[in-house]
Amino acid sequence: MTLRLLPWQSDYGSSLSNDMDENERPVGPVDVTVEQANWDVITVVNSTKIPAQIIDGVRRAEVHVIQEDTVEGAIFGLFGSLAVGAVLCEERAQILEDTLRVERLYLHSGKSLPSITIGEGRFSMEFKSQRVPDATNATNSLYSLQQRMLDAETHLASELSRDDSKITFVDGPLRSLKSPGQRIIGYIKRISQWYINEEQRKLLYQLGINQRTPLFHIPSNTEINNSQSSGRYSWFLRLRELGKAYHPLGGVMRLETNGSVSIEQAKVLADESVQVLPRLSSMPGQDPRAPHNFVPVGQLEKVLTHRLGDPLWLNRQISTFVGRQGNQI
Repeated sequence: MTLRLLPWQSDYGSSLSNDMDENERPVGPVDVTVEQANWDVITVVNSTKIPAQIIDGVRRAEVHVIQEDTVEGAIFGLFGSLAVGAVLCEERAQILEDTLRVERLYLHSGKSLPSITIGEGRFSMEFKSQRVPDATNATNSLYSLQQRMLDAETHLASELSRDDSKITFVDGPLRSLKSPGQRIIGYIKRISQWYINEEQRKLLYQLGINQRTPLFHIPSNTEINNSQSSGRYSWFLRLRELGKAYHPLGGVMRLETNGSVSIEQAKVLADESVQVLPRLSSMPGQDPRAPHNFVPVGQLEKVLTHRLGDPLWLNRQISTFVGRQGNQI
């Protein structure tokens, strides 16, 4: 029996998963010949520094509550916070202050409610009330908060990707982007669907730094009415050589771009991703999700988390508010 480490710290699971996201399930045959007939390693030799902007977000569940309603009975509620922003990577990484956005939400499945103000004066925070019919338990409420963070990331990505002088990287697949620019790439930290067959996956073990797989085309889910009606071009690259103790696929990442761009433009983006991302990748011990969580993104996450505020202070403020309302919201 041979054991190999997976690089993410245990609290975060791993970058490889057998639990398929239903949204990632293939909807038709994947074409692995769109770039070249042979499924061989492609080496990228151009070392030009390319400016890139990377979008990310954080979210935090502040307090779970239960609304007591005489008609609807017990209703789960969640006070949650989220923040999104972008970091520009050129010679140095620079957090783009004007992109930083914080939202406070009170998610619940009951009747519509007004926004809730927590705290007083300049320390007050407004939690926007949002009715989420599916948020009928704590797990669903957390999922709803996660989805709203992804929606905020998507909105910011659509704005920033209009600047074609930079590559825009967004965390996760591009399915939900309504109007992305022509130079936008989604990077998938946790692989739950390979899209290529077992024989083709053998090529991933051979990938070195500055190398990628050929492009392959993922057909569109016709039920999704958005910018991905032309499907997606996707590819794999190696972020970092981790050593013999780690599983060889632990340093591999899948990326994708909009299938509406030309194949030549998709090839350029794929090559540029090889030039940009490995130099930004983190090392085990440096980040709990190394090498897939990029060093500048780790810095951005710290700033965003700071913007969310002190969780203990906020917990006390929400508890005080609920108590002062006599359990009435």
